[in-house]
Amino acid sequence: MLLCKITFICAFALIAVDGAVQDSNDEQINYRLPNHTKPLAYNIKLNPYLGPNNFTFDGEIVYYINILNSTKTLSLHMKNLVINENAIILKTYIGFHYYIPTTYDYNNVTEILSIGFNEDLPIKYYILRLKFTGVLNDRPYGFYRSSYTDSAGNKILFAGTNFMATYARAAFPCWDEPALKATFTIAIKHHPNYTVVSNMPIFEKSEIDKSDGKIWTQFEESFNMSTYLVGFLVSDLRNISNSDGTINIWGRSNVISSASFAHEAAQKAAIELERYTNSSVQVSKIDHVALPGLSNKVMESWGLVTYREATILYDEVNNPIDALYRIATTMIYQSSHQWFGNIVSPSWWTNIWINGGLAEYFKYYIADKIYKDWRIIEFLATKTLNLMLIMDSFEHVRPLNFKPKTPGEIYAKASSQDTITDNRKASLLLRMLSHCLSDDVFHTGLIEYLNKYKYSVAEPEDLWAVLQNVLEKSAVSENKFKIQEVMDTWIKQKGYPLVTITKDLHTGKRIVTQEYFQPFEKMGIRKNSNDTSTANKWWVPINFATHTNPNFSSTLTTHWLSPEVKELVIDDVDPEDWIIVNIQQTGFYRVNYDIINWLKIADYLDSENYTKIHVLNRAQIVNDAIYLMFSNKLDPKIFMEVTKYLRREKDYVVWYTVFRILGDTIKFFAYNEGGDLLKPHIWGLMDNIVQTVGMQDRPNDDYFTKMARNAILEGACASDHPICLHAAHAQLIEYLKNPSLANRTSFHKKKWIFYNGVKRANESTWNQLLSLNTNHFESTLYCLGYSKNQTIIEKYLNMTITENSPIAKKNIYRVFYSVLDGDFPNVDVMINFTINHWDKLTTILDDPTDTLHDISWAVVSRKQIQKMKAFLSSLGMEIPHIIKYRERNVDLTEAKVNKIRSWLSIGLFPNEVK
Repeated sequence: MLLCKITFICAFALIAVDGAVQDSNDEQINYRLPNHTKPLAYNIKLNPYLGPNNFTFDGEIVYYINILNSTKTLSLHMKNLVINENAIILKTYIGFHYYIPTTYDYNNVTEILSIGFNEDLPIKYYILRLKFTGVLNDRPYGFYRSSYTDSAGNKILFAGTNFMATYARAAFPCWDEPALKATFTIAIKHHPNYTVVSNMPIFEKSEIDKSDGKIWTQFEESFNMSTYLVGFLVSDLRNISNSDGTINIWGRSNVISSASFAHEAAQKAAIELERYTNSSVQVSKIDHVALPGLSNKVMESWGLVTYREATILYDEVNNPIDALYRIATTMIYQSSHQWFGNIVSPSWWTNIWINGGLAEYFKYYIADKIYKDWRIIEFLATKTLNLMLIMDSFEHVRPLNFKPKTPGEIYAKASSQDTITDNRKASLLLRMLSHCLSDDVFHTGLIEYLNKYKYSVAEPEDLWAVLQNVLEKSAVSENKFKIQEVMDTWIKQKGYPLVTITKDLHTGKRIVTQEYFQPFEKMGIRKNSNDTSTANKWWVPINFATHTNPNFSSTLTTHWLSPEVKELVIDDVDPEDWIIVNIQQTGFYRVNYDIINWLKIADYLDSENYTKIHVLNRAQIVNDAIYLMFSNKLDPKIFMEVTKYLRREKDYVVWYTVFRILGDTIKFFAYNEGGDLLKPHIWGLMDNIVQTVGMQDRPNDDYFTKMARNAILEGACASDHPICLHAAHAQLIEYLKNPSLANRTSFHKKKWIFYNGVKRANESTWNQLLSLNTNHFESTLYCLGYSKNQTIIEKYLNMTITENSPIAKKNIYRVFYSVLDGDFPNVDVMINFTINHWDKLTTILDDPTDTLHDISWAVVSRKQIQKMKAFLSSLGMEIPHIIKYRERNVDLTEAKVNKIRSWLSIGLFPNEVK
């Protein structure tokens, strides 16, 4: 259900934030290095050992440093390393005056190694030499080891790095702060059957050392860069390369051919980025590596990026069609980082979002240049923007300029899910700014910024200052504004505004106001009494189109809603016109209107003229209406009036938003006795688009059409659309009759057939699907619970507790998950089954409370809530927060259902009901 998903995301956000806060309880601890030393260059030699029973490495570094203020202590970061104290050498760069260390102090909390001397170290240039050892850990951070099994069944080891955000110190002692840039010369020792890649091209390779059979690979000296951007990889992977060897993709020999699309995307991205910046990439090559067996996280270094293997490999059989979109944007994002994320660094992690935000912005910008028929920019607005408008509504979100202190907070800021969220929001704010400035001004200013701060550090204020200078000289004369003043309101505050447009009944003028939008408070999620964010106000760029002037092409700002004023008055709109604000959804905010304006928009949409409203604004109207309704700011009947036009809508960009919530919304209403009217109405709305896209691909379809068809059919079947279910059931019967189809049907096509075909399957067909799983021919356990036959569902659940069951114990949770995720009556069956067989379940399940937890997230109706509360109380168990939340909102839920049921019962569209 939609509310269930929102609450889950909110709960996740609360947990994540609370965990980060706990990391900084002791405000007295200083995690920063003293500012008396600046590294200039690292000369690093590492000798890793990859088994069979030795997973360590030896290291030696020569540092060239500048002592800026006289001190008796050198401090640098280190983690899980052992220093050879007898091998430490410090001498002046000129004159070779030696200093002998007398003390060594390592703080395990701050991860700072302090080397003390009896005499002052005067302001000079120095050479420091350290030797150390470390362990190649088996987790993907620092300098780590991993492995894969090759086609012959052999275990193949490799070693790689992930230094984001504070893990370079786990590979070598360093000044591990982003502002402390230096050059790096790296040499790695390895066996000749392995290859090493690093940030820079190879400078030279040594002869084989007869003592251990290894060789040294040394790389060219790097440009000035931060420690977190250093990287290297020791492996036996193979590569494909472009003609001059500047863009390489590495992978296992038996899968590297599946990286051809990713390689093509990387090459095209490089061409477009060079064209945009009028410069080649600063590192003369880039290696993209598909690593087997890693987590989902991309590990980014300058000139070397590692990915989980499945992230960048593609084949038609095992990947869905939208995988091409994900691969292309992933490769373009990482390529953009080589220009926009790595050359300029922030002085501290507070502003790391500017790097990620620029790379994220250009991910879409460059992808739109390369794949012109993919409608990338429109997808940005409908997918990323809508997602971030949800995520940034939570109470405990933090502003972009939140300042992390501890390694844990830095990790959350720079290397976790928070990073993705910050990067996405930052990219959307940059998109908004580019539309306020014009693309030409933004482009010119950004290039000047990169040239001015290349290989150095800069803050967002520096970017705003450069852009301001370009703006003042530009021809964009109207509505010039102070960029930093505007952007500070978006960077230094969490959340975003709800902009409300009302008409003054006496003057006919439009009144524009803003408020902090926190919809989840309306849904009953707790509010922090110390939270003052409701007073937040923004500089909001306003532009609009009207009935008389439906111009949706210009996205320049025409008015500014200041945080200092109570309201903005727009007096140049015909009082009889509808008005639509936020052209092409370029602004990071939602929009509400008075009832009359909503109804005028609804009437215009439900006419032959609806396409005169830009597709992004049609998507915006639908999306805003959904969340305004759920946050009690829009009457459900108005929502139904606005969305009734969808029976005309043929554009997937609009339907994307609808399909994200439609299936769950049907369940939400059905649980509360509103489904019988709502479901036929929704089928009527989607009839047109389902029939337009058809059930099969056509020879001349472009990529976007194929991707849209795939998503539309998934969404339609999730909503139980009769045409879609009929087609899925027919294909399931054909598949079961003809086993030879197995090899010709892709994994994702089979998944669609199984999950939707089983909904109308009789018991005989259902048994055939079960037999496929028990014979290990297909994995069908997850789909079997989608049957709409409750007798079958009862039978399926009973299989989990019977002797000699075809369901293995380890798969019981899969059965339960399938049933709970299936048709809405199945949840009632699951609740009754659990209550009736609780004693048995406690003997066969490792942790039966997990099942109660899953059920708790699935309940919605008042009856289900009461039944679960009574059962949990009889067991002496505490009522979960999610059930308490449902109970608090059940009146609100039922009120919405009743209003929509009332609207539907009028029978406005009798011809739609099938």
